[in-house]
Amino acid sequence: MLAMIMPHYGNAAMTATCLLYATADTAFGCLLAARDPGGICAVYLGDRPAALAGLLAADFPAATPLFDAAALAPALAAIHGQLQQPQQTPQLTLSLGGTAFQCQVWQALR
Repeated sequence: MLAMIMPHYGNAAMTATCLLYATADTAFGCLLAARDPGGICAVYLGDRPAALAGLLAADFPAATPLFDAAALAPALAAIHGQLQQPQQTPQLTLSLGGTAFQCQVWQALR
């Protein structure tokens, strides 16, 4: 199992937020991407979609996960393309959260 989660330490806006998510099959296994109103907030790779959805719910306990394949189709395609061609730079809006220092690191890594 592989996960990338954008932390939301102390982010009051995350309470009662809906997370839209969708899954896709890849050569690496099942891919799950989730977004909140700010952008992509989590990416998981694993064996089973249900297990990945469970991780999403556990990692974002204050949010309501809603499956929406159409809303996440562009993001899933971009992430899948990145997996196939790592030199490619995906154009995704990320929902970054954390301390001021953590946000600076995330911005520097982009």
